[in-house]
Amino acid sequence: SSGTESMTISGSLGSLGSVGIGSATPTARLDVNGGAVINGDTIVGRGGNQKGKLTIQSRTGTASRKTNAIVAVPYNDTSESICMIGMDGQAGNNEMHIGSNTSDFMSPTFIDFFTASDINSQTNSRAMRITSGQQVGIGADSPATNAKLHVKGNGGGQAIAVFEDDTVNANVLISATDSNRNSILNFGDAASTEIGQVDYDHNDNSMRFVVNASEAVRIKSDGTVGIGCSDQEATLQ
Repeated sequence: SSGTESMTISGSLGSLGSVGIGSATPTARLDVNGGAVINGDTIVGRGGNQKGKLTIQSRTGTASRKTNAIVAVPYNDTSESICMIGMDGQAGNNEMHIGSNTSDFMSPTFIDFFTASDINSQTNSRAMRITSGQQVGIGADSPATNAKLHVKGNGGGQAIAVFEDDTVNANVLISATDSNRNSILNFGDAASTEIGQVDYDHNDNSMRFVVNASEAVRIKSDGTVGIGCSDQEATLQ
C-alpha cells in the first residue's frame, strides 16, 4: 500500500508457492513479518500423517537470553495479557514457565490440571490445583490454606501416597532448618489436627509420642524411656 510492497507470492503457477506478508523472501508457505489476528480456529498439521507442531521463536533478545510466550486475554481485557506458557532460553539453561517470571505479563491466580476417564469423554475432573497462595491440591478442589500440599483420596481404602525407591532404601525426610526447632508428624481428625503426634526435639534430641493430645511416651537422648513422665532417670520409668 502507498507504493510499498506489503505481500510477496513466490513460486510458479501450478506449484506450491510461498506467501510473504511483510517479507520479500518468505521462508515458509506463509511467512508473516509482524502481528496477525485470526478470528476462528487454527489447525496445525492435520492432513495425512503429518505431525502438528507450533513453534514460537524469538529472533530478538540478547546473545545469552531469548524469551517466548503463549499468552491469553484475561476476563478484564483491558489488563495486560496472562502468560500461559513461557520459555526463557538462556546460555546455560532453558526454563519453561507456567505463568510469567517477569513484569511483561500477568500470571494466573489458579492453575488447574484436568483429566478425563477415557479418550472419548468430555466429562473432565480436576486432578490438581495450584492456588495464588502457593497451596497445591491433588484430588482437592479447595486445598487447605494451612498447608502447602493437600492430597485427598477418593475412598476405597487405598494408599493416598506411595514413596518408593527400587535402588536403595526408601526414606521420607522431615527437616528442621535450625537445631532449636522440632520435626513433627501429626495425626489429625475433625476435632483436632494434632490429636496424635510423633515429635522430635532437635534442641535436646528427644522424641515424644502424643496420644489424645497428651504426651504418653518420651525417649531422651541418653536412651531412657519415660511412660507418663518426661523427667525419667532410669532406663525405663
